[in-house]
Amino acid sequence: MLRLGVISDTHGDRSCIRKAVTAAKNVVSWIHLGDHARDARVLEQLTGSTVYSVRGNCDFDPDIPQEAVLEVEKVRILITHGHQYSVKWSNQPVMDHMNELRCDAALFGHTHISCMESSGKRLLLNPGSASLPRGGQKPSVAILTVDGGDISASIITI
Repeated sequence: MLRLGVISDTHGDRSCIRKAVTAAKNVVSWIHLGDHARDARVLEQLTGSTVYSVRGNCDFDPDIPQEAVLEVEKVRILITHGHQYSVKWSNQPVMDHMNELRCDAALFGHTHISCMESSGKRLLLNPGSASLPRGGQKPSVAILTVDGGDISASIITI
């Protein structure tokens, strides 16, 4: 069983990254879903663990991919910021892309509002924003648990 921390929309706020690390217990690695993808390096330095990252609509480094597919144990995970799939209006385009890529989960940010949807063995997860939450939410991150071919998640406030 592996536990991964999922964080998004940190926007250069190092204090929220420190709070996230403190709140997320027993995490072996992290996924940063963009908007200040440079913050992934800060996260790496704080934790000493591997951090996977993608760029968001506020990131302009062409060396950071817009999306990636991670294979963790027997699970395929799409990671993206989500802006290119218009996630502020609907989750359907990112779900369709997840299915096209034969992924078991799609992780995205951009909306600054956490959400989690599951259908069978498929998971759609937005950890919300660690620094600038919207919609009356509190700053949050997610914990993704992969156990063999099973995947589950929880959203935690920081």
